[in-house]
Amino acid sequence: MSQPHDPDVPTIDIGLLLEAHRRRVNTIETQLNHSEAQCQDARVNLETMGAELERIKRRCERAEETAKQWENACKESRRDLSEAQSQLAKIRRHRDELAEEIKTYRKEQV
Repeated sequence: MSQPHDPDVPTIDIGLLLEAHRRRVNTIETQLNHSEAQCQDARVNLETMGAELERIKRRCERAEETAKQWENACKESRRDLSEAQSQLAKIRRHRDELAEEIKTYRKEQV
């Protein structure tokens, strides 16, 4: 036997409650799908950034190797320059000695 409805107690419409619950579940599913899509985008971006980072790393390694080669070439050029300057100084001293000998010879000829 059913009891009479008390007007002070609100009645619950199960249909409305279920519809509100379905809307809330749909909203949560939509948010979840959006979050999953954002996560996938982030994964793709990370992979892309990782690949770009590897390319940059390889370029840096090549640049460092080139810099070492240039540094070695510069050291060798400095050694060559130093040697050439030393040879030039010897040649100039010899030239000056010959010039003095020529002056002395000319004085003796007079």
